[in-house]
Amino acid sequence: MYTCTICPIFTKKRHRTPQVLLRKTMSVILLVLSFFALQSWDYYQPWNVDSSPPAALQPVGAWANLSQAQRLALQGGGVVTNFNSGICSGGNPILLNIGAGPAPSAPVNNAINTRQPRRWGNTSFYLARQNMGGAGVQYCFDLSIAATFSMDSREHAYFANGENIGVTALNGVNPVPLTASYQGGSIGNATITGNGSGSVHLNANGKTGGGLWWDIHSGGQPVTQVCIEYFASPGELPTIEPFRLSIDGTKCVADAPVVCGNSSPVSRWGRLGSNLGTGLDDGQPVYDFNSGFCDESGDPINFIEINANPSIASGNIDFLNNKPPRPYGRHSFDNSREYIGAGGNTYCFTLDEARPIRLNSLEHKFFAGPERVRINAWLGADPVVIAGFSNGPTPVSNANGLTFSGSGYGKGVERHFQRPACVAGLRGVLAGKWRRPHG
Repeated sequence: MYTCTICPIFTKKRHRTPQVLLRKTMSVILLVLSFFALQSWDYYQPWNVDSSPPAALQPVGAWANLSQAQRLALQGGGVVTNFNSGICSGGNPILLNIGAGPAPSAPVNNAINTRQPRRWGNTSFYLARQNMGGAGVQYCFDLSIAATFSMDSREHAYFANGENIGVTALNGVNPVPLTASYQGGSIGNATITGNGSGSVHLNANGKTGGGLWWDIHSGGQPVTQVCIEYFASPGELPTIEPFRLSIDGTKCVADAPVVCGNSSPVSRWGRLGSNLGTGLDDGQPVYDFNSGFCDESGDPINFIEINANPSIASGNIDFLNNKPPRPYGRHSFDNSREYIGAGGNTYCFTLDEARPIRLNSLEHKFFAGPERVRINAWLGADPVVIAGFSNGPTPVSNANGLTFSGSGYGKGVERHFQRPACVAGLRGVLAGKWRRPHG
């Protein structure tokens, strides 16, 4: 995943109605089609592909068991021995020796550049670059019992720009042929070399925007070692590319439970500034916006992209009807329509972390009339079920998320939902308070 990229397929030019009357009357018209909306994330998900590992392959989810000392050792290029994958073969646990070092194919191949590894999302291994520049990292996993494997970045689904992935596999001293493919969004200029050999290389090659993920497997052949390297073009900002490692076997040790704290609101919207806010008002994305939160290792959690696009549920898919975003109250994001009539907006927030989400309109409490809100959340390529809502009838739930209607409600009504699961949508929102103002 890259933190600073332009995504033309997500950007549409808006056609403004020049009539001054519309601006003057907007303040008295309660016609807003969207709240903060991930109203139709399928607008960004053009695929319908299920490339999950075969049923016999189990994703390793034990990465949360890495101790602080082990994480630091790997970040410094050390080794972790006899790590229990939580997967067994014939009743015997498959142990992993994990070694870290510089990425051999990187432009700078004599220095390691990585963040502390840990569990990311549900079962992904946190593969990340700490600093910008041409250095990267390689992790090698030695299996105590030979087994077939697969790797994929489905939980992340943001392979883009100057990112590179290389994977090699051995059975003893013999290379194992690998098959690699791209899934999900537009491939763009992304390339794959070495397919069918024991060493494959994936290059995003300037592909922009999110949605693309990769899958690599050994075609049923067992391996005793698999290595993955990750680097980017010199000058690229720090990026992440979490991946799942799946091994043929049975789950014999339960993964550590996901522990969540209480959500806290994002309140840095004033830092969007006039230029970025005006850009969103015109449908231009904002990249690499710091949320003000940090992950377990103290690294900042950023919005990779904040996008504003027309609402396809509004009846006018070519008209982006929003005001320049700004702070509202203490914590809220001002999501307003500017013009009377059809047309709405879809705000999508893509994070470089998978976090719990919570949305509410507590600082506004005026969800009324014909206003409608559609909300979706995604973890990489997979939709996340949204649940928990209060103060009003149950909203319509369907394959496209939740739909709220303001019909019959007026001032003082709070409508919000909470998703308590700790892993919510990467392609969604960070825990925060959001309002749906009238403009």
